[in-house]
Amino acid sequence: MFSCDLLDRFASTYQIEIVTWAHPGERVHSTVVWAVVGQDRASVYVRSVRGQRGRWYRELLTNPEGEAVVAGERVSLRAVPVTSADEIERASTAFRQKYAREGPHLFAIVRPEVLAATLRLEPRSSIS
Repeated sequence: MFSCDLLDRFASTYQIEIVTWAHPGERVHSTVVWAVVGQDRASVYVRSVRGQRGRWYRELLTNPEGEAVVAGERVSLRAVPVTSADEIERASTAFRQKYAREGPHLFAIVRPEVLAATLRLEPRSSIS
């Protein structure tokens, strides 16, 4: 689990960067995404607004080890696909709460066709 301080930063930071690569040693990609902390204060979720077509999402499925930049801090992570309908709904609830003022942008991240592109971020060993 991420530290309480880092969870607070995930919760309060409007956007984070997700850093991925198609294969280890290849060109790095950085994408700005929304991230939310679940009600349990233990889970961090991201979701591709492009659903399963999103490059960063596909790259994290291929190589689940990536990084995030949260409030200026680079964080090593492992992405875990969320398959439980209950957990996907908890993530959607967190998106609705955090981004309530975003109107059509919020709708885009909670559309039924993108729900399967929900990932839970977990910490991994520090960056070398």
